[in-house]
Amino acid sequence: MNRKILKSRPNHSGWPLHITLIIIRPGEGKIIEANGQKAGAYRDEQGTLHVVDTTCTHMGCELSWNPAEKSWDCPCHGSRFSYEGGVIEGPALRSLDLHDVNTIEKLVKDDF
Repeated sequence: MNRKILKSRPNHSGWPLHITLIIIRPGEGKIIEANGQKAGAYRDEQGTLHVVDTTCTHMGCELSWNPAEKSWDCPCHGSRFSYEGGVIEGPALRSLDLHDVNTIEKLVKDDF
């Protein structure tokens, strides 16, 4: 995977904020790390980045990216989620939590 640490500086809480550059091409999804926690990132064909929590809302299993269906799939009980986090197939009933992508992209683009 193409990745490198871009910057490290204190964030609003005083703790270091680490931003790792990971190349995600349009139509591609990957598991990434955002401030020490796993997240699922997908870049749509228009170039918009979508980042979701990869913890299944059914029983807490870790999701994996399904490139053929462009979905986040749970290996434990079969729940499936869209790249935007919505439930495609249960048993999960609640959508995935979303991460604030705009803040991450703005920090990188503005070279804070």
